[in-house]
Amino acid sequence: MRKGLAKIGVALSALGALLSGCFYLAPIEPDPEPEDVLPYIDALGGVNPRMGTYTVNLSVNEGRQQFTVTGYGDDNIDQELFHRMVIDYRLANISSNPITATVPRTILPESRDQLSYEFTACSPHQTYPEAIKDGHVISFHVVLADDQFKFFNQYFMGEDFSLPFETRSGRRAVWVSWNVQFVGACQ
Repeated sequence: MRKGLAKIGVALSALGALLSGCFYLAPIEPDPEPEDVLPYIDALGGVNPRMGTYTVNLSVNEGRQQFTVTGYGDDNIDQELFHRMVIDYRLANISSNPITATVPRTILPESRDQLSYEFTACSPHQTYPEAIKDGHVISFHVVLADDQFKFFNQYFMGEDFSLPFETRSGRRAVWVSWNVQFVGACQ
């Protein structure tokens, strides 16, 4: 009988040790911050017109062309995005402040709609009308970032071409580009 009670005592002690181990609570660690990734543009399926060289006829509709980006976003869904248009006139032999940009616009997380820019080559307010001629080419970029751009001004020196694509944090932006070739003449 003593042996039986001793075995029961050992079994109860072992069960108590096991049960006390089951109730140990580990400290709860907070979820790690999600990795901050760059935004993206679907250059193949979300850009109109297709990237590459695009011809604008200056004799038709004031040389007006719409550039649209529909396929874009950021895996960090709560992050604000910033976008701007940048035009490089160096291919048209403009050397004094040859790069212009629109002031950046903000895209709130709940309003990620298409990005549209209308370029009117024959506008009387065109920055460099001498660049808008038959046979001339300029570069047109739509730029997207998940941080404020480093520079908000609209003019850049030729050697500072990378500046419109840099953010205040030093992160690079993403962009899509066209070479716009002009034919005809403004009416």
